[in-house]
Amino acid sequence: MTEMSSVFDGLFNSFYQDNNENITSSNNTLSSENIPTNNISKSENIPIDTISKIETIVPINNIPESKDKNEFTFLETPNIPKEQNIFNINSFVSELRENDAKKNKEYSLKNTNMSAYDIASGCIGKIVMKILNHPVEDYGSSWLPVLMRGYIGNSIHDFIQSESNQFTETERSLKIPSIHFSGRFDAIIGNNNLIEIKSCTYADYKKIIKNHQPRLNDFYQLMTYKYILENYLEEAQRQPRETLRSDPPKQREYNIDTIQFIFVCHQIFAADYDTMGQAINDVKLIKQMLGSKHNQFYFITSLVIDLTKLEIDQYINPIKQKIERINHYVSLNKLPDKDDEFINNKDCFFCLYKRNCPYR
Repeated sequence: MTEMSSVFDGLFNSFYQDNNENITSSNNTLSSENIPTNNISKSENIPIDTISKIETIVPINNIPESKDKNEFTFLETPNIPKEQNIFNINSFVSELRENDAKKNKEYSLKNTNMSAYDIASGCIGKIVMKILNHPVEDYGSSWLPVLMRGYIGNSIHDFIQSESNQFTETERSLKIPSIHFSGRFDAIIGNNNLIEIKSCTYADYKKIIKNHQPRLNDFYQLMTYKYILENYLEEAQRQPRETLRSDPPKQREYNIDTIQFIFVCHQIFAADYDTMGQAINDVKLIKQMLGSKHNQFYFITSLVIDLTKLEIDQYINPIKQKIERINHYVSLNKLPDKDDEFINNKDCFFCLYKRNCPYR
């Protein structure tokens, strides 16, 4: 277990305890004002057996199996003339795989920086290999549906940012060449409330509502932005605009004492559910948790954390240490030591370097 992982694991054990009456849930906002430093209040358990069950949808019989193990089998309308031009899903998947590998290669060759997400959740080996352009055997993503998830997530960001006038700034670039960092925060209100918009599955959304706490990686992503804004603002603001994906932060000073997550539940992917009935039951459960049976926007909620109630150093120090360690290895043009505490060889599924990884 790494030092940073240990801090991660203990985060919410020291985050909320006692003073449970300070946590309320209304209008889809999980309010954490006067947030205690101990255990978070838990939502009352809702008996699963009180929720009506939905029978599993009966599958269509006689769907032919594909002879090619790499080919997907889909339903198609019968009796279509062979000469008729139709959209072919197997061809689309092949196109998607080819385009994805091409984009990943182009991005990898150009990207020589770490992101806030890297710092919050990435193995230090992967980050250093990315910055040093370590060889990649296969640039294709391990799970192609993640591409559609990305598009949906980006659309949700765009929708919320474009339809609301509540934000002081949105999509601000933080490029810090001196430490090989490049990222963008979603939004800020005033100069103190840093906001992250996160899309998630029903399974994650249910946990967030039940526990009144963000996902750990999301928390540390915002804390990384806080650290960068408060320590590297001048460098971020003097970067040439043509080198940035969006405008840099515009204010003279930022004092982040509040972070806010806007969680949007939007899809059923991967192994979240085996049947549609499970998903429908979870929707009902989520509405009960929020006390909003007839709320059309049950799929969006907000969680606010008052940072003044926390011992900030125990969360900022691992971030600072990891950034320094990454730059140390990069300056030496060497990969991290195998016993480095920031090595994580248990989260390799999406890593492009896993086939040539010395840490597995």
